[in-house]
Amino acid sequence: MIRLQIVSVRLSPLTIPRKIKSEFQQIEEERAKIRLQERQEEAILKDMKNKKVRAENEKLKEKEVASLTSERRVAEKKSNIAGEKIKCKFLFVVCFNSRIK
Repeated sequence: MIRLQIVSVRLSPLTIPRKIKSEFQQIEEERAKIRLQERQEEAILKDMKNKKVRAENEKLKEKEVASLTSERRVAEKKSNIAGEKIKCKFLFVVCFNSRIK
C-alpha cells in the first residue's frame, strides 16, 4: 500500500482564455442592452398610461364643468321665471287695487 502525504498546496490565479472572456463580455453587453431597452419600453408604457389617465380626468372635468354650467343656467332661468311671476302678481294687485278705488 502506498501512502501519499500532501506537504503543501499552491494555488495560481485563474486565467480565462481570451476567446471565452471576450464572448462573456459580449453576452453581458447584450444583456445590458436588453435590460436598458426593457426599461425604456416600461417607461414609455408608463408615460402612455399616465397620458391616458390625464386625458380621462380632463374629459371628466369638462363633463362636470358642463353639467354645473347647465345646472346654473337652469337655475337662473327658474329664478327669472319666478321673478317674472312675482312681478306679474304685483302688477295685477296694483292694477286691481287701482280699479277698486
